Amino acid sequence: MGTSISNDTDGLSIQQVAVALNWVMASISIIGTVVIIGFVLLLEAPTLAKARNEDVYTIIFSPINGILVFVSASLNVLYSVQALSYSAVLNGMKVGVHLERPPVLQAVIAICVATSEVGYIVYSWIRSRSLIRSQFPKCYNFARNLMRASPLIYLLQCIPAIILACEISSISGTSLTMAHNIMVSVCAFVFLVMDTIFLSVFIGHLRKWDMTDQRDFTIIAFFGSMGSILAFVSTGFLFASFVYGEGPLGSLLYTICVALFEVIGSCMFLIKVGLFIVREEENHDNSVAAIKNAASVAKYEMDSQEYQDAHKPAKFKGVVTRKLGLLHSS
Repeated sequence: MGTSISNDTDGLSIQQVAVALNWVMASISIIGTVVIIGFVLLLEAPTLAKARNEDVYTIIFSPINGILVFVSASLNVLYSVQALSYSAVLNGMKVGVHLERPPVLQAVIAICVATSEVGYIVYSWIRSRSLIRSQFPKCYNFARNLMRASPLIYLLQCIPAIILACEISSISGTSLTMAHNIMVSVCAFVFLVMDTIFLSVFIGHLRKWDMTDQRDFTIIAFFGSMGSILAFVSTGFLFASFVYGEGPLGSLLYTICVALFEVIGSCMFLIKVGLFIVREEENHDNSVAAIKNAASVAKYEMDSQEYQDAHKPAKFKGVVTRKLGLLHSS
């Protein structure tokens, strides 16, 4: 049930901005999903399948592609559901009634946030594990075990929201909300630890900055470091939203927090695009080199044949002359 409140014009405007921003991000996220799927199906898969002589479906359903689409789809649902949740609060504010965010929608939001964070951690690990092994070998096992535990850790933060939505406990909503915030804080700490490791290895590689050497690692480090920095900024907005609670300003700060997820996802996708471009350039350079080598061999063989043809008549003429001289003398 809602309770009557005074009409706060500033709060109403901030809540409207939060709702609008979520709808904008939902639209951008859907476009991003289409771009990812289109890139994989129309460009990457056919090209790599031909170059590697592999089955096209093996490339389409690779773990990297699965993570990218999974994270993008989670963000689609996250922004749309969060817009609906904030809209419910906004409708109450317009008539002077305070309405709580629908618990079911809050549970869906919690699940989408958790899955997006897990996807980011696993993706970043796959891309950076070689760099971690080479730069921080003593930290490698710790980071790998933390990455493996991250799905369980992140999904635990969804439990209070699910309990509240299903009404399967006599625990008060305030206590469950507090428990949820505590678990989110723990997950944020794990997130910061992993992100610190990722950012450290990325910056460590970029300090050498040589695009002619290990270009694939340089691309991973460049866009990976951008994603890691944005992840730190996103975490800052998360904690700032806790300060302002579930009010309009808290909603807006949390919206900015999760809106940065889409930018981070774009960095993840740009790593894939960059690596694809590098491999295509390498394949092109190899093809050009092979063509030049074949042309050189053909020219050498042609020159050799011409040389042989040029000397055959002279040799033949000498033999004939000697034979005629013998006949004449006899």
